[in-house]
Amino acid sequence: MVRTLRRTTSYVDDQDYIFVGLQDVVRTLLDELLKAETRRSVVSIYGMGGLGKTTLARNLYNSPNIVNSFPTCAWICVSLEYNTMDLLRNIIKSSCNCCIEQTTFA
Repeated sequence: MVRTLRRTTSYVDDQDYIFVGLQDVVRTLLDELLKAETRRSVVSIYGMGGLGKTTLARNLYNSPNIVNSFPTCAWICVSLEYNTMDLLRNIIKSSCNCCIEQTTFA
């Protein structure tokens, strides 16, 4: 049986009204992401569907503090069924595009 992997996308509306009441959460996550430590860490955002996890992640990803603190960035979507090699390829492609854009337009 051949299985095809379902592709997903993440549409995010850039309206600030979504974050009413979540400013403390955003501030806490920004502090965690920008903490000056030599060890690497993982920050997870999890919960039921429709809570705004992708919107929160996109808001953090596009934050000027994050953009100015990390030289390389990558945004990928992961489905319930995924291929690890495809994910790694997408991360590399996204990272390379980010570097090219910064080099070209900086």
